[in-house]
Amino acid sequence: MTELSNPLASPEAFLATGETFRLGFLPTEQSHPDSQNLDRLARQDPQAALDCLQGVDAKAWRAIDEGLNGLETLAADLKTVLNTGGRIFVAGCGATGRLALTLESWSQVGWLPGLRPGQIVAFMAGGDAALVRSLEGFEDHPEFGRRQLNDLGFNSEDLLIGVTEGGETPFVIGATEAASEQSRHAAWFLFCNPIEPLLRIERSRRVIESDRIRSLPLVTGPQAVAGSTRMQASSVLLAGLWLAVTAMASPGSLRAHWSSLKQRLQSHSYRDIADFPIVESEQYQNGNYVLYTAEESALSVLTDTTERAPTFSLVPFENLLESADALSLCYLSMPSAPTAALAWQRLLGRSPRTVEWPQLSARSGLQRLLGFDISRQAAQRRQQAAAPAASDPFRVATSPAGIQWQFKDQSLELATPGWSQPEQQLLLKLLLNAHSTCLMGRLGRYEGNCMTWVQASNGKLIDRAARTVQMLYQRQRSRGLDYEQAVRAVFAVRSQLKPGQPVVMPALQLVLKANL
Repeated sequence: MTELSNPLASPEAFLATGETFRLGFLPTEQSHPDSQNLDRLARQDPQAALDCLQGVDAKAWRAIDEGLNGLETLAADLKTVLNTGGRIFVAGCGATGRLALTLESWSQVGWLPGLRPGQIVAFMAGGDAALVRSLEGFEDHPEFGRRQLNDLGFNSEDLLIGVTEGGETPFVIGATEAASEQSRHAAWFLFCNPIEPLLRIERSRRVIESDRIRSLPLVTGPQAVAGSTRMQASSVLLAGLWLAVTAMASPGSLRAHWSSLKQRLQSHSYRDIADFPIVESEQYQNGNYVLYTAEESALSVLTDTTERAPTFSLVPFENLLESADALSLCYLSMPSAPTAALAWQRLLGRSPRTVEWPQLSARSGLQRLLGFDISRQAAQRRQQAAAPAASDPFRVATSPAGIQWQFKDQSLELATPGWSQPEQQLLLKLLLNAHSTCLMGRLGRYEGNCMTWVQASNGKLIDRAARTVQMLYQRQRSRGLDYEQAVRAVFAVRSQLKPGQPVVMPALQLVLKANL
């Protein structure tokens, strides 16, 4: 990758991409009107904050109401592919990559009736190692999407579903276009923005207007935290994909199934978890740590805990192969797994698939993945590393009876009689997202509902950081700030950051000082 092709190399390289990463006009990048005071609510009234998050989630479910026809067509296409011996590939990056791997893992362990292991093949930008830490800038390259797809043996009998919350991710677009060229089945492209604004983006317009790609917008609108598509967008996409896949086994059931699922998901109040963000935030404020423990829910827990790092500039999960100046606030352990290799096998439902390209394997290969040791050994290692601070266990479990949480003196049991395992995991995702968002609000990791602590680790996030600097500058100085100056400030700060340090607020101080 040359400097000119790498938008992260310098502010000049980023600005030379023109409108490529300037995405503030997309609804998923904008501020939700119902959560403008989310930071204050999280600090002062966690129950009200959780009510707010549940309300935003409820509105986002309209995306599936309006997309049912498309999901039924997708289900029919998927059935045709499987009946003719093909496979279903699902590609994503970041949050959508994690939901793709989640769907595959459900098929691997028999949670999706009518599907055999291997019939769903999911991959994310950077391979399985990116589950824990995304590879900086990887998603900005469509050629990487093509290459990963081909490495997995995609052929003319297979069908690809490209999943991107915004509808503009270059990696997913690259994989989707490659699949449309190689398969006799039309590829699918799922996203959470309206089609009209996406037509302003050349790469998105190219996909949407292709007669070899079926586009399906599941329009969620703004996220509860502006731009944080790990929340409503990824929840809607995961639920929509699961509905389409399960409808293959029982044709005509999708609408009734969705009605039942929506009712079940909305039957539990997020207020039930209100004490947990309070207690966990106190744990961190007192200089202590948390070790999440899970078995059948490990992938759901891993997804939420690792997505906190880039969203809120937390120290990411430490890797045994790398020296670390600080511990991540939390980590994951699977107590039943004696080794890292077995833990990853159980979490994924298959052997890991890592990217072993020579120039990237140190960051994306199997050895690095296994360096994230989430086995039972994590408990002792974290306790020793944290000493004299505590590293207390936070247990998350599901059973036929329901969902259980246990942390310090707090316990939660949510009854889910008759629910399938995927339905439980969908509810668990919503609760974990709400919990961690409320928790981070109590720790001051966003302002209003804006991601003031976001990591600028790819082109889209550099743009988001720069736009946030512009917004905060406008508030303080009552006048606008040039976009180029905001970008240059972000780059000046990001080159000096250590893990866990923010970029937006120091960049804001830099431009405030420069414009006295």
